[in-house]
Amino acid sequence: MLALAVVPAAPAADFGLCGPFGPAQPAYSPLPPGSGTRLEADRLTGNPDTGLSLTGDVVYRNGPAWARSPFVDYRLDPRRLELTGGVSARHRDLALEADSAVIRPDADTAAFRAAHYWLFPAHGYGYADLARQLDPERYRLDGATFSTCPRDDQDWQLRAARVEIDQASGVGRARHARLALRGVPVLYSPWLSFPIDDRRKSGFLTPSFGSSTQRGNELATPYYLNLAPHMDATITPRYMSDRGVMLGGEFRYLHPRGRARAALDYLPEDRATDSARHLLEVEHRGRWSAHWGSRLELRRASDERYMEDFGADLVGISTNHLESVLDVVHRRGGWTSRLRLQDFQTVDPDIATFDEPYSRLPQLRVTGHQRLAGGLRLDLAGEWSHFDHPAADRPTGHRLDLRPRLSLPWRRPGLYLEPAALFDYTLYRLERGDGGPESIERSLPGLSLDGGLVLDRRPAAGGRYLRTLEPRLFYLYRPAEDQAAIPLFDTSRYSFGFAQLFRERRYTGPDRVGDANRLTTALTWRWSDLATDREAFSAGLGRIHYFDDQSVGLEPGADLREAGQSNVVGELGLRTADGWQARVTAEWDPEDNRVPQWRGHLGYRDGHGTVANLGYRARRQSTDGEPLRQSDVSFAYPVGPRWTLLGRHNYSFADDRLIEALAGVEYESCCWALRGVWRRYVTDEADFSDSIFLQLVLKGLGDVGQEAGGVLEHDILGYQSGSH
Repeated sequence: MLALAVVPAAPAADFGLCGPFGPAQPAYSPLPPGSGTRLEADRLTGNPDTGLSLTGDVVYRNGPAWARSPFVDYRLDPRRLELTGGVSARHRDLALEADSAVIRPDADTAAFRAAHYWLFPAHGYGYADLARQLDPERYRLDGATFSTCPRDDQDWQLRAARVEIDQASGVGRARHARLALRGVPVLYSPWLSFPIDDRRKSGFLTPSFGSSTQRGNELATPYYLNLAPHMDATITPRYMSDRGVMLGGEFRYLHPRGRARAALDYLPEDRATDSARHLLEVEHRGRWSAHWGSRLELRRASDERYMEDFGADLVGISTNHLESVLDVVHRRGGWTSRLRLQDFQTVDPDIATFDEPYSRLPQLRVTGHQRLAGGLRLDLAGEWSHFDHPAADRPTGHRLDLRPRLSLPWRRPGLYLEPAALFDYTLYRLERGDGGPESIERSLPGLSLDGGLVLDRRPAAGGRYLRTLEPRLFYLYRPAEDQAAIPLFDTSRYSFGFAQLFRERRYTGPDRVGDANRLTTALTWRWSDLATDREAFSAGLGRIHYFDDQSVGLEPGADLREAGQSNVVGELGLRTADGWQARVTAEWDPEDNRVPQWRGHLGYRDGHGTVANLGYRARRQSTDGEPLRQSDVSFAYPVGPRWTLLGRHNYSFADDRLIEALAGVEYESCCWALRGVWRRYVTDEADFSDSIFLQLVLKGLGDVGQEAGGVLEHDILGYQSGSH
C-alpha cells in the first residue's frame, strides 16, 4: 500500500508555466437550496406522462451541479436523463466533458462515458472510460488517468483500473496504479492514495535518497500521521549504507496560545563507531496572555561528534555548542521581565572543557524605560544571574548588575541633542579556586553626549531623491577601574562595524566596563527615493578621538588603545531600482595607509529568478593573531523560462582552502521539476564531505529523491526554488 500525503508546511505547487487550465464552460449560478431541478431547451417533443425529448442547447441544473448537451431524453420509469451527442458538466470543483451521460436526479447519481475531467484545486486532468457520481461528494472512475500536466502534453501520468474521488475528504484513491514518465512505467502500486486539494492526510510521503562521504548512500521513507486538526507526526526510517538504519520521529502541536515541536533521531548501532547515536530536539512557543509568554528549546546529542557525522549541511557540521534554553517572559508597557535557564552541550571535540561556555542557571533580567517630568527619560537594564561551568578550575557564582541611564532627548527640525548620565553597579559572589576574591563590588558612573544635524535638500520639480547630510558628534566618558579580578562569564568585544563608533559600551556583557574619554566625529550622506520610500544610497565616514590611554581590556593589556585618533571607519550602501544592492564597511589606517579590515557584499535580484551574490571579507590580524581573507560567490541564473543554473564557491585565501562549493541545475516545467545538486564542504577535521542531491518533483502528486530546494535556498542568498 502506498499513500502520498500532504504535509501542512509544504508550499502549494506552482503551476504558473501551465497557462489557462480547464475547459471553456459557461458560468451558471447555483440554484437556491430546495428549488429542485431545472431543464432548459430550444425544442421539446414527446408525452409528459411517458417521456420527453429535448434538443438544441439543453441545460440541466440541480443545486450547484449542471450538465449541458444537444440531445436529452427524459425518462420517467425510473426518472433519469439520457444525454448524447457530447456532454459538458460541472459539480463544484470538478468539470467533465463526455460522449454521453445518464443522470438520476432523485438519487444524486450520474454516469459519464468516455469522460475527460478536470479537478481544479489539484490542477488535475484525466480521462476515464466511465466516470460515475456515486453521491453528491464521491466519484468513481474506471479505466482512468490522472496528471497535473496539460491535456496535450502529459510528461507524467498516473493510470489506474479504478480511481475514487472524495471531495468531502479531499482524497483520491487508485487501484492497480501505474506511474509513467514520458510513457515509461516507473512505479506500480495495487492501492494508492493521493490528495486532490491542500488538506492534510496520513500516509507515506515520497521517499528521499542521496549520497554523502560521511554516511554513504541514503534512503529515507517518511510516513506522515495526521493525528488531529491541531497535531501531526512524521516517522522516518533512514538507511545509511556506511552507518546503519536510523529511526527519526517528529511531533508537531498547535494550540490557540502557541506551538510545539519534538524530534528524535536514533541510530541503535553506528557501524563506524559501534555505539548508539541520537539527537533530541524540543521546541515550544507560548503566548499565555496579553503579557505572559514562554520559549523552550532543548537540544541534546549522544556524543560530541554527532553533528560532524550527521549534520545536514555546513552549518550543522560547524556547530560547536547545542543550546538549551527556557524563557518565561512578562511584558507590560515599556518593561520586559525575563526568567531564563540556559545550558550548552559542546559538540566539538577540539574545544577543551576549560573553554566551554558558562551556563545561566538561572538568569532574571528586567529592561524598560519610563518618561519622567521635564522631558527626562529613564532606561534601566538589570539582571541577576547564577553561572555554572563544567571545569573545576573556572570561577562560578552569582552576578547582580544594574545599569540605569538618565537622558534628556531634545529634538528640533534639523537638529537633535541627547545628554545622558550612565551608571553601572555590579556585585559578584563567587566560588573560585584560583585565589581571587570571592566578593567583588564595582560602581562606575559615565557621561555621554550625542548630537547632530539633519540637513535636507528637497528635490526640484520632477525630482525623485531627497538628499540628506548628517554631521554627528558623540562624546563618551567612563572612568578607569582595575577589573582584572572579575571573571569573564559572558563578555566579549562587539563585532566590527560603523555602529560601533556610537556605542556607550565597548563590550557585550557586564563583566567589563571599558574606560573611555573619547569623541566620535562622523558624517553621513543619504539619498532617499521618494517614489519607493526607500533609501537608495548612503555613505558614512567617522573616527574616534581618544583623549586618554585605555587601561581596561578583556585580559590585562589586551586590545587597548593609546591616546590619539583611531582609524577611519567608512560604510557605503547602495540599492537601485533595477535590483542591484551593495554594502561595504571598511577601516582605514591613515598613518600606514593600509586597510586593516573590510567586508563587502554585492547582490543582484531581478524579480524573475536571477540572483547573484559576491561577498568578501578581510582582516589583517584578528585578536588571536590569525589573518582572515574569505570570498563567497553564489548565483542562480535562469537559462530561459525552464532551466536554472546554480552555484556557490566559498574560499579562504588565508588558508588556501575551499570552505564550501556547490553546483546545481534546476529544470521546471508546467507540472514537474528536477533539481540536481553536488556539494562539497570542509569538515572539522579539515577533510572534505561530498554530497549529491537529486530531487524529482511531480507537482500535485509529490517528490522523489533528497530534498534539494531547501539546501539551495540556504546556500544562495535570495534564491527561492521554483521562483522563475
